[in-house]
Amino acid sequence: MRRLIPFASLFLLGLTVNAQDKTSQKDVITLERGACFGTCPIYKVTVASDGKVTFEGFNYTKTKGKATARIRQGDFKKLVKEFEKIKYFSLDDKYEPGEPSCGQSATDMPFVKSSIRLKDKTKSISHYQGCFGSEIVRSLFALDRKIDEVARTAKWIK
Repeated sequence: MRRLIPFASLFLLGLTVNAQDKTSQKDVITLERGACFGTCPIYKVTVASDGKVTFEGFNYTKTKGKATARIRQGDFKKLVKEFEKIKYFSLDDKYEPGEPSCGQSATDMPFVKSSIRLKDKTKSISHYQGCFGSEIVRSLFALDRKIDEVARTAKWIK
């Protein structure tokens, strides 16, 4: 019986940690920047509601591989408000050249993918940075910049 107590304690501790991880990671925002015909930084950044920021640099970034940091939980909530402001969940899933939603476009620019998971709602949008004739796309560009700003990705890119 005495031998079982340490194992039972470890088991219960594991359940508690696992439950905390699931709740703290439930709400997440991500931003992924893709390749262009040049030296555009290629990376993915994830911002969790508990304040954890995970950066993964792939190419043309100062930091290659993973890096982590923390932000205030209030900053995550501010980001969520930015998504709400542009009615993110009601937007199309992609904005690409040739589609009316893109408007005019330039070539050789990267694709950007943003996503948000809040409670049971998930949405991701892929858009081409060369699209510039649409107000919605301009709003997505502004949202991308805000995610980078809050996550402080510049320290890993430049």
